[in-house]
Amino acid sequence: MTRKLLRRADYARTSFFLRPLPCLAAHFFTRFFDSELVSGDGDNSLSIGGVFAIFAVPGLLAPLLLFAKYSSFGAWLTGQWRRMNVWQMSLADQYLLITWAMTVTGIATVIKWDSLFPDRRDFAALAPLPLSLARIFYAKVFGLAALLLFFIIDVNGPSSVVFPMIFIAGWGNFTDYVRFTATHVLAIAAASAFTFLFFIAIAGVFQAVLPPRWFVRASRYVRTVAVVSLLSLFLTAFAVSDVLVRGHWPRLVRMLPPVWFVALSRALFGRPAFPVFPELARLATWSLLIVFVAAAVAYALSYRRYFMKIPESIDAPAGEYSRVAAALWRVIERLLPGRPAERACAIFAMKTIVRSEKHWLILGGSLGLAVTIASESIAGAPLSRASVPPAPVLAFPLVVIFFLISGLRFVFAMPSELRANWIFRTCGDLQADTGPRIARLVMLALIAPFLILICVPVYAAAFGLAMAAAHTMFAALLSLVLADVALAGYRSIPFTCSWAPGKGNPAFSIGLYTLAFFLFASLMSAIEHWILASVVRYAVMAGVIVAAWLWWKHEAANGEEPDAVLLYEDRREPAVQTLNLS
Repeated sequence: MTRKLLRRADYARTSFFLRPLPCLAAHFFTRFFDSELVSGDGDNSLSIGGVFAIFAVPGLLAPLLLFAKYSSFGAWLTGQWRRMNVWQMSLADQYLLITWAMTVTGIATVIKWDSLFPDRRDFAALAPLPLSLARIFYAKVFGLAALLLFFIIDVNGPSSVVFPMIFIAGWGNFTDYVRFTATHVLAIAAASAFTFLFFIAIAGVFQAVLPPRWFVRASRYVRTVAVVSLLSLFLTAFAVSDVLVRGHWPRLVRMLPPVWFVALSRALFGRPAFPVFPELARLATWSLLIVFVAAAVAYALSYRRYFMKIPESIDAPAGEYSRVAAALWRVIERLLPGRPAERACAIFAMKTIVRSEKHWLILGGSLGLAVTIASESIAGAPLSRASVPPAPVLAFPLVVIFFLISGLRFVFAMPSELRANWIFRTCGDLQADTGPRIARLVMLALIAPFLILICVPVYAAAFGLAMAAAHTMFAALLSLVLADVALAGYRSIPFTCSWAPGKGNPAFSIGLYTLAFFLFASLMSAIEHWILASVVRYAVMAGVIVAAWLWWKHEAANGEEPDAVLLYEDRREPAVQTLNLS
């Protein structure tokens, strides 16, 4: 009997997906997971399964860390049993979970921006078939709906079950658990849908209004701003969550979309009964409805226009630089130091960053994360007109420099097209130390404008030209040291090889980078605040750092293999590392 039921179910499933519309929808759904950022031959990216597993882990682990906070036994031991209001305390944690859901959904939607519309492969495969444009459109819509449902379940499924269980246990009954879980799931699904539809609406409007070439150019900047905004929203969530618990919500806090959906959940649940909840719940409902209508209209209009324009753009030549851009690249090439081959490779690396959307997005997200962290640090620093800037203010350029160098070190191992590195293999016999010199040149070429054009004028206006010059020179010295440390063991030209040391153990690499960040940004800014008060301290510390840097470079040069060559192919790190004692 069981086998018959299984065979019938398998037959029903197979026959269902053999129909044109379900088959097309399944095709579009699987095509959403084809991404240069998460898969590819020969690169160091995570698999798509690993990415979604990472997305699901915070939602599962974060509620488990709240046992002590909501423990009724702990409250009884500390004498806070009658004073604890878990319904109000849980506002902060619910806001964090909803913000995490919106951030992940938004970033994934922005990354998959191009896949939301049919591409040239879809047109080449589907246009000759007897399929109407309406059927292809409906299949794409169903694929988008399935993608949204998948994101909601993957990112929010574990937390939606575990979080209500943890904070209601000991404070409520089973009815409270069921009611709160239902309202929480509704709110978090509505928040994810709002973010998803919001970016679809933006993409549709740009597709419908702008010509294809302008859309490609504008898309890069819009996506970068979107990633930076989402990261800023998440990083500020901890400060906002503390405000929500107090009960008095300022106007600026009430403008944040995650707050609307927290209010929607609590307005439906009924506890705590803040007067602002009904108003914000209505705002969440109307916003979701408006975004849904806008996304549907913009997507429908742009879909037909984009699909019909694909044949005209298949054989379109690649865009050329304008006269101003070409002149700027010539100036940069003349200003770069080094041999002609090194300057040419550095220009190639910088043009790859500018023209490749995946590298631009990753680097833009890294810089956005840096600006957000540094801004929060400055916001918490005391404002004064002291002669020496406080450590958080001095840390701002160090945070930006750290994330810029780390982001560049990461994208250097992500070739735009790995098979195109043959041209570097045939251009001459380049030495093994050419790769790190080129990578260092690119890093410093991008850091120099930030220090000269932004840091010097800002710090000079706030603390005087002498202090600005001293701070900029110290930051430049630390940039040189950090660039050399980040490129230790690097043996390839940027964007020509996907090998990167430490990629076999990402957990260890993340921990190491986190420790390095605190040492570079927090410790060095505190040391700089101390040495800027005295010229002698400044000179001595700068001398010590230069001496340690030169000694480290000398030891690293002596430890290099004499027959080392540039790497153009990925190599697997051995499972067992030897100590090379003999």
